[in-house]
Amino acid sequence: MFYLKQYNRTLLQFDIEEDTLDGQRIESIKDVSGSYKYLLPIGVETNAESLMNWLKSRIIPKNREYVDTFLAKNGLSHNDMIGILRVCKGLSLNDSYWIVENEDDKFEDFNLYDHDFLKVLSLIAYTGYGSSPAKGFTSSPEFTTTGMLRKGWRRLKGKILLYKGGTSGAANTGNEPFSEFYASQIARRMELNHIDYSLAKWKGNICSVCELFTDIDHSYVPMYRFVNDYSLRTVSEYIRNMGNSYYDEFVDMLIFDALICNEDRHFGNFGFIIDNKTNKPCSFAPVFDNGLSLFNYAMMDDLENISEYAKTRRSSYGVPFENIVKEFITSRQRAKLRQMIGFKFEPDNNYNLPKKRMKMIEKYLQIRISDLLKL
Repeated sequence: MFYLKQYNRTLLQFDIEEDTLDGQRIESIKDVSGSYKYLLPIGVETNAESLMNWLKSRIIPKNREYVDTFLAKNGLSHNDMIGILRVCKGLSLNDSYWIVENEDDKFEDFNLYDHDFLKVLSLIAYTGYGSSPAKGFTSSPEFTTTGMLRKGWRRLKGKILLYKGGTSGAANTGNEPFSEFYASQIARRMELNHIDYSLAKWKGNICSVCELFTDIDHSYVPMYRFVNDYSLRTVSEYIRNMGNSYYDEFVDMLIFDALICNEDRHFGNFGFIIDNKTNKPCSFAPVFDNGLSLFNYAMMDDLENISEYAKTRRSSYGVPFENIVKEFITSRQRAKLRQMIGFKFEPDNNYNLPKKRMKMIEKYLQIRISDLLKL
């Protein structure tokens, strides 16, 4: 029997059965939340399909670099939900839910916010090398961290930091950490609610570094958990109905993405900060995850004709960025774009893109600002 808990409060109890043909599946769900039903994970219904989908979305994704190596070194496979839950108890740095077999386990004894991580697992998740000495429960956020790129969590000087690498294997790969770093400078100049990124080298690889933006009492819940119709129009209306502060920051993000040609803003990497006590949004989440922007895949010959190359870039919603700007921009975002006039990147002390590439992008940003202000 497994128990889904928030902190020390049990909300659901369920079994996971092993079927010889269908694999692992959830059976015998019982809602024991009582008057605390409102604390159930947002978007989760008390049926087997919904709960299993939530659990699957919670664990390390199949397309993550080194995922098979990481799981195998812990004696696991991606389809072994029971094994993964036993090792990590479903603990995450996104929220304060967890899944246990012993209902008497206490959150304060296991949660990732207050306890150190097993460092070797961060290294395996990031590099693919190493061996896990872990048997039984393992204090690590790596099992429940989503996203495609290699990454690892580190606790340094009292801060919880995410180190995230770039793609590899081709001449036009590896620029994602730089895009994160430079895009956060643009967000700062535009005075957006955003996460700052720095650059570092860890185990021989350049990576972006950012600080955790959740805490033990505040969760991040992505947009797709709140809606059933995954369209930009539906989502915009949903957020508009939440109030001006949410909607303004949502539109800020859309215009920012159009400026930097962010091709990977999807319904999983924006959303809301949730007050865990009420399970209701308390703010729009800060803008983060901008690695597929600023022409990260462009070769130098693409940038020689950057205006034409930019026309080939589209939003993840399948429509041109210009369509989005025309639909949503207001005087608030126009003012933020004007703040970008004359913008120059601040180079890192140690790691940077080639100066020529940076200058090309800087110059184009000024053209882009002018074009967007005309829409």
